[in-house]
Amino acid sequence: MKKVILMSACLIGLSVGARAQVSSGDTLVVEHPDRVIIINTDDAMSIHVQGQEGNPDYDYRRTHSVRADDVNVTTERRVADVSFRLPFQQSSVPDDKKNAVEFGILSRLWVGALVPTNVSSNLNLNASLEGGVEILGVHIYPRQSKWSFATGIQCQVRDFFVGKHDCLLMNGDEMIVAPYPITSGQRHSTIEVLSLGIPLLACYQFSPKIDAFAGAVLNFNGWGTLDVSYKFNGHTLSQEDHDIYQRKLTVDFMAGVRIWENLGFYVSYSPADVISKGHGPLFRSFTIGTQIFL
Repeated sequence: MKKVILMSACLIGLSVGARAQVSSGDTLVVEHPDRVIIINTDDAMSIHVQGQEGNPDYDYRRTHSVRADDVNVTTERRVADVSFRLPFQQSSVPDDKKNAVEFGILSRLWVGALVPTNVSSNLNLNASLEGGVEILGVHIYPRQSKWSFATGIQCQVRDFFVGKHDCLLMNGDEMIVAPYPITSGQRHSTIEVLSLGIPLLACYQFSPKIDAFAGAVLNFNGWGTLDVSYKFNGHTLSQEDHDIYQRKLTVDFMAGVRIWENLGFYVSYSPADVISKGHGPLFRSFTIGTQIFL
């Protein structure tokens, strides 16, 4: 956002109706002007301020006698702010973020604990993990509002850990639950789903460092892996399948809060089964996790 500071002893007197801040010295501060015109002639300088935040009708004019070589001619029109961020750089958009669009590259990381829900009775799933990164973030801040809107492109991976008593195996086009050999050890069975997502979130700012958000994430689940391994008779046996019939398109509903400039928490729920119906045991996921804003 822009803040225009006009330095001149002639600007001490202001019209009462103008929403501006005046110090005890010779500085006038006009918050977010729509247009500022400064014109100088051989013997005078004219300053004209049009509009400011919350008062589009604000109009201030002043002319002061000066030497011709003291000033320049400047004309400036206010436009919406656009900010680009890279990792570990602070945003150039001030805290009020009015009428702005902010782009972030690799600007958010998260990790969460997955709690399987609506699990088929023959499947034992342990608490699992998810993690992700926002590849490109777009944040839109409407003017004179604490509400904002966020979208972008993100990458996320989810690992579902199967209990130690049974494993999952692909039998043709179906994922089945099967027991491990009785004397086997070091058992490991995991379903992994890698997704690209598009978040659609509404955000509300309580203070410059505290805000909340809620909305949905559209997930394109393009990659799925079933990994099974165990040790039997002194040998490590493993099997990996990549065609596990995961649902290609799902929607997560999520909400969260940022409690500090770089730290937040979130919850999300996926109401769709991870594996397509008819191709394996059914289960969904609920997540609670931590976000880091870069």
